[in-house]
Parts: sequence; structure tokens; C-alpha cells
Amino acid sequence: MKRKIPLKNNGQYWVLVSIMAISYAIVSIAISLVSKTDLELLPFVISIITMAAVYAISARYNRGALSIEGEDVLLNGITAKLLLKKSLFGRDYIQATSLTKNGYHRVNFEKRQVSLVDWDLLLKKCI
Repeated sequence: MKRKIPLKNNGQYWVLVSIMAISYAIVSIAISLVSKTDLELLPFVISIITMAAVYAISARYNRGALSIEGEDVLLNGITAKLLLKKSLFGRDYIQATSLTKNGYHRVNFEKRQVSLVDWDLLLKKCI
């Protein structure tokens, strides 16, 4: 029986994207003031929109790709290896890696992104 493991949306990462966009704006304005160059609005706005679009597209494709069939964990329908890792800030996360014809496909997810039952089940399957 195939059991799908839903990954919750990364709401807090939108905060990181907005902080990145604001930081980019502040640095661009500071550079334009210091170097006495003109700040053009169009490239500035396009780069901020691109930052948000890249995140939105990547977040959409990383959701719902994980499932369990028997004893195997599948990532996009291909058997995956699970590793428990720690982030730079000390949070535990699981990295699911599957080998495709074109290379590796990896998805990282934290405890808050899955239900507690699913987290415990995946921890047992980690190497």
C-alpha cells in the first residue's frame, strides 16, 4: 500500500525572501549613493520579482513528492535514501535523495513540515 507523506507549505520562507529583497534594495541604494551612479528602477524591480518567482516555483515542486510503499521510501516514484542531518542553526532535518537518470534529486524537510507520526516513521528509516 502506497502512503503519501504531505509536506506542509514553507510559510516562514516567504519572510526570508522578503528580507532578502529588502536587503538587496538597501544595498543597491547605498551603492548608488556612494558611487554616484544612477539607480534604474526596471532592473531593480525585475530582480526582486525574479527572487520571489524562483522561490515560489521551487516550493511548488518540492511539495508532495514523498511517499512510502512497503519498506521503501519513494521520492517522485524512485527509491530514496534518507539521512538525518543538522542545519547550521542546529535544527534536525531529513534529506531524501534519489538517483535519477539525469542525476540526484534531493528534498530537505524539517519536523514542522510533516506530521509527528510521519516524522517518527521517517526517522526510523534514516541511515
